[in-house]
Amino acid sequence: MSISGYFVNIPYRVTIKLGIEGLINNNLHLKKDSVSIYIRSASPPYQVIDSGNSVLDSVSLTASIVSILNTGNYYIVVKHRNSLETWSNPRGATGL
Repeated sequence: MSISGYFVNIPYRVTIKLGIEGLINNNLHLKKDSVSIYIRSASPPYQVIDSGNSVLDSVSLTASIVSILNTGNYYIVVKHRNSLETWSNPRGATGL
């Protein structure tokens, strides 16, 4: 039996650093909070490729999700319960 033409998907840790206005004091978050992170296609209709929820660390100001992605350009979208949805530049997310 022979197997050919297969490939292995490699998981990537997508990590973002952000501070939520009103929750920062002296470059530290006053409390841990959750955010939703979406990976979207860089071309219309900007389909959601993957998503996850993460706790924003109050010291490092980072949040991350693990995703299996093909090499390419993506938008990284962050949603928070009390903030505006924020989209990255797709060229800034190159090489995921």
